[in-house]
Amino acid sequence: MLKKLITVLVIASALAGVWYLFLYHPKSVTTRSGAAYQEYLLGKEAVNKLYNNEALTHFKKAVSLDSNFAMACLYLGKLYQMNTAQKNLGEKYLKRAKALAPNVSQRERWIIYLNLAKTQKEQNAYLDSLLQKYDNTIEPHWREAAIAMKKRDFKKAEQEYKRILKINPNYAMAYNMLGYLASQQGHTDEAIEYFKKYIFIAPDEANPHDSLGELLLLIGRYDEAIKEFKEALRIRPELTKEPSFLAEGVHFHLAEAYLSEGRFKKSLDYLAKAERLRSRGDLSVQVTALKAYIFYQSGKYRESLAILAQGKDRVPDLIFLKALNAVKLHRLQLFKSCIQELEAKSYQKEMKSKGAELILDYLRGKEALLDHNYSKAIPLLKQFQKFPKFSLFAIRDLAWAYYKNNEADSADAAIQQALKINPNSADAYFILAKINFDRKRYPEAQKAIEHYLNVYKDRDRETPDSREMTELLNRIRAKKIKNN
Repeated sequence: MLKKLITVLVIASALAGVWYLFLYHPKSVTTRSGAAYQEYLLGKEAVNKLYNNEALTHFKKAVSLDSNFAMACLYLGKLYQMNTAQKNLGEKYLKRAKALAPNVSQRERWIIYLNLAKTQKEQNAYLDSLLQKYDNTIEPHWREAAIAMKKRDFKKAEQEYKRILKINPNYAMAYNMLGYLASQQGHTDEAIEYFKKYIFIAPDEANPHDSLGELLLLIGRYDEAIKEFKEALRIRPELTKEPSFLAEGVHFHLAEAYLSEGRFKKSLDYLAKAERLRSRGDLSVQVTALKAYIFYQSGKYRESLAILAQGKDRVPDLIFLKALNAVKLHRLQLFKSCIQELEAKSYQKEMKSKGAELILDYLRGKEALLDHNYSKAIPLLKQFQKFPKFSLFAIRDLAWAYYKNNEADSADAAIQQALKINPNSADAYFILAKINFDRKRYPEAQKAIEHYLNVYKDRDRETPDSREMTELLNRIRAKKIKNN
């Protein structure tokens, strides 16, 4: 949903950066055991590949060989913290790292304190110190990029990742993050090149294929995306059986890809696998949201609402989906109550996030559409064009608002912008067909309908949308016959 991409980027950035701090200065790692140091190196290598279970094994071995190995304790604690069921163990090792910090080098000490800082002021102080004294190392620049990502300062993040590549041109994960950044800004060709460089530098790793698959999914090359995700599973068979961040991610992306083709059963199958392989508690919200969305897309609105009712979390994504289902079921009071819930001061205080604000604006735009207040809806929906993935989702409502506000050229421009991102966007073709049919531009409407139906040619079942497109196509063909 709306916050998913940024969340993934920030998690990957914050995690991967720690592991490389001493990659090019191994002697600065304080340990009394050569064997522990070798396990430590293997752990860093595994984390760089996002093979966290393997990394956990190596860092545990490093600490068992040298209980005073501060950096290994830090990394072990960070890994345990990522697993909801092992947070207490994470705290134990992080406390151990802090206790050992006075006995290690200045750089190690600063990085430990940076990772354990409780306030932003503390973090900034240690980060500034690292940048001033150790500017030619990767960690401070990686952390700067992570901070920029949280602020959506993509220009700053890009500068930091490119600075890292000056330090080490073969730093694979930097190409990964640059690919995500380019993708987020709509620079598709550039993003593909970055991901291909990532694959070239790390040909035996699964994550490069998962990353490229995400981009191919965004731009509508669904079959190619599925091949990349399955290639990730081929390279790393453990991803099909061991819970991990990467395992859950690949299967979740496969669920999204099959949903995009209307293959609902396969989508649900892979979503179930993602849930089984999850290593973090927060994925349960994403699974609930996607499962509800699958039922929403297939036209099973009541079932979708039932899934949402089972969730205990009051997160924006789930409220958003509840509102969408309410509209389809003509339950306008439920729809309005969703907006009211997001508007509540108590909720706003609890959910201080850009994602929540964007969702609220979307629903306000949707409410304006329902009230036929198109001039009010347009500015609320237009802002989603800043984000490629989200502009695709909003295209139906935005284009219809433009059209009903007598701005047909703006509607066409918005649709073409969406199709430039994803030439197989079913939503873009759906609304293009409806607008052209309403304008009595039947050849153009027929072409859009045929594109739409081709995207869903392998769909499991008819949906309200596919039925509407088929009915429009039959009406166009009937008009042709009548005219002849």
